[in-house]
Amino acid sequence: LAVLALLATAAALGRHTVVYGILVSTVPGVSFLRYPQKAMIVTALLVALLAGLGYDALRLPETWTDPRRRRLLVGALAGLAAIGLGAALLVLLGADTLGARLFVPPAEAGAPPSVLLRPVLVPLATAAAAAATLLIAALCAAAGRWPPRRAAMVAGLAVIVDLVVAHQGVNPAAPRALVDFRSPLLGTLRPSLDVRVLTYDYNAVPGAADRHLGRRVAHVVEVQPRGWSYRESVGLGLQSYLPAPMGARYGLFGSFDVDPRGLYAAPLDDLIRLFWSLDARPADRLRLLQVGGVTHVVALHADGFESLAEVARHPSLFAEPILVFAVPDPAPRTYAVSGVRPAAAGPAALLDPAFDFRTEVLLAGEAIRPPVPGFRGTSRIVAFAPDRLAIEAELSDPGFVVLTDTADPGWHARVDGAPAPILTADIAFRAVAVPAGRHRIEMWYWPRALTLGLVATLLALVTAVASFSWPRPAPPPV
Repeated sequence: LAVLALLATAAALGRHTVVYGILVSTVPGVSFLRYPQKAMIVTALLVALLAGLGYDALRLPETWTDPRRRRLLVGALAGLAAIGLGAALLVLLGADTLGARLFVPPAEAGAPPSVLLRPVLVPLATAAAAAATLLIAALCAAAGRWPPRRAAMVAGLAVIVDLVVAHQGVNPAAPRALVDFRSPLLGTLRPSLDVRVLTYDYNAVPGAADRHLGRRVAHVVEVQPRGWSYRESVGLGLQSYLPAPMGARYGLFGSFDVDPRGLYAAPLDDLIRLFWSLDARPADRLRLLQVGGVTHVVALHADGFESLAEVARHPSLFAEPILVFAVPDPAPRTYAVSGVRPAAAGPAALLDPAFDFRTEVLLAGEAIRPPVPGFRGTSRIVAFAPDRLAIEAELSDPGFVVLTDTADPGWHARVDGAPAPILTADIAFRAVAVPAGRHRIEMWYWPRALTLGLVATLLALVTAVASFSWPRPAPPPV
């Protein structure tokens, strides 16, 4: 149990040890866990089992009659108490020095070491006190002054107090002011179906924060509001900046959001990787912003966004103000085209100057079809929900209605009530072939996995009901 607990703790450290990398590469499904530190749940379970075994051992008379066991127990408890007390004193008296040695410099950690270590001071002191209490109980039992059951009872109470104190800050509640806070960006962006925002992700581009902001971590709080802790101030600063997907809370649609756990479909992931690789190529990056229908960019720096118009500048808790840029001439949320161009080159085809996304659509496996001269088309969303929408479109000639929302096999479509295939347009978006005239296009999301899940659930319910209602033979008479 102890070895497994150490392995789980090493896995929880993620990229800081080799254990997590080995698990991801060898055990199917581990890569879908969003955060490696969730492995600490396994550690907690194993330590709890060890504590239960220890509690049972304390209640046994042979634990106290065997000199070797007695010495081992007293020595272990003395060592734990000394370690806990020493760690608490180090945090209390030298948090900045200790944090700089153990962790990373403040500019890279995002906060002073004392701020990062202060929350563990009380749990460390309580753990040291609990170990000292266990040591006293063990000495009393070893000297014959207490029966083993009393020593075990005192040990159990000490552990319970330690757990209560340690769990006070596990899931802290945010201040009401933070929950009620609305970012000043909302007054500029005004969430609607026609607004799509890219909040610059400084973690998506290696060295971006260092290059654009002059520090290793982007969101370092410089102005801490009075009465707010540093942790709460970071939350307030992020609420102002609205990094993805935080804007969804207010109805803001994001774009090119990085997928750290690899859950996206391959075409979308390739497109997003291409976008963030263009940080040093502003012209190509602007083209992808336009193709993706991005209307605004939010960032803490301005270099590289010279081709965008700055429309607002809001104060922040960081060293820099929050800048809002307007993207010139982006694609609408939905629009109609008549031309087709093959998407054989992958996401890079979007950067081809010969491709005009305003008149053509990239479709896999299709031949080039020039735009129809004089083509006219309108398209607008008339109903929208996360899993379904309706579009009204009118085309002068047969063409395609494009929607700059993510394509997925779970999406289905109807044109004027008749089933129609959804095509993957422009690498990762949706399109439907539409004849000339006025039409209503409906899309809804119903993946195959949902049907399989419902069938499995129904079968499980039927089995459960049948097992309880099936007549059982009467017991034989006694």
